[in-house]
Amino acid sequence: MSDDTEDDNPDPEDLLQSSKKESRLNSEPADATSDETGSDDPVSLKEAIVDAYAEIDEGDRAQNLTVRDEHLAALIGGLESTEQVDGLTGKALNALDRDDVSGDPAARATALRLLLRVGLSEVDPDLLDTLREANRERLAAQADSI
Repeated sequence: MSDDTEDDNPDPEDLLQSSKKESRLNSEPADATSDETGSDDPVSLKEAIVDAYAEIDEGDRAQNLTVRDEHLAALIGGLESTEQVDGLTGKALNALDRDDVSGDPAARATALRLLLRVGLSEVDPDLLDTLREANRERLAAQADSI
């Protein structure tokens, strides 16, 4: 075999090993300055969220999130075993200045959803405002189409 053929067909084991060494933190982000139409106009976060909502509504994007963290999994498992999830849900609601919760307050998904929102509001308070604006825009567009 020539060297050119070997370069064209890398060894799958080499690819696997090299992918294990790469970190998502070190990889280059996708170009967010162009949309699907090829336009070079920057896409705002709000527009991207509205588009993501449409993809969810059309079944092209999952509406759930997956996080792999053994330490958090152990913590949440311990909270469930000691029936403390609903207390954590209440604390998250207080942090968000909300009184109501959709879903069972003792459910893992409810607590995690609210805790993620608390974390986002702590890191960048404007993110949840942008999310609310995008959701309002999406709901208004849906109402107009009726």
